[in-house]
Amino acid sequence: MAGQKQKSDKDITVIAQKHRYLALLKKVKSGKALSGPELKELKKYDKKFKTNKKVIKKKTSGRPPISALRVRFLGLNCDNIIDADRFSGIRTPMAGIVEKYPQLKEVFERGQFLRILKRSAEDGNSIEEIAEQLGLGSVAKFKEAIKNDYEARSIWNSMRKDRINPATPGKTKVKK
Repeated sequence: MAGQKQKSDKDITVIAQKHRYLALLKKVKSGKALSGPELKELKKYDKKFKTNKKVIKKKTSGRPPISALRVRFLGLNCDNIIDADRFSGIRTPMAGIVEKYPQLKEVFERGQFLRILKRSAEDGNSIEEIAEQLGLGSVAKFKEAIKNDYEARSIWNSMRKDRINPATPGKTKVKK
């Protein structure tokens, strides 16, 4: 029985030391300065309680810090990833996000593709110039992309309609 009491006293002492260690760590984390004796005590506890065991990292949920819809919006409205970084509204750099999440990289590039298509069509560039700007290489590949991609075809057709039939305010006939 005396051995049990001695063991439990030792356990209580270790628990108290760990509490003190955590209190000192909280003080450091909050930005408060430690006195000389506290600093020595913290170093002593660091040596005592820190081991070289592998630290198990918390698994991330795999969920990106920004939605695919927001990334697509940034791709459509920003000239490059640096501009997207400024307008993303998150702290994590966009370059790091698209590197870590390949699906978001595809979404961003898709937005960029549609932005370039829209601007090129608005500017009245030729199909050859647009194919080159989009990185498709040839007019045939551009036509194939427009044929098979509903969204790109929709943007292309709307821009062509605007070029052919620009809206002219004040020239609408009103029936009496």
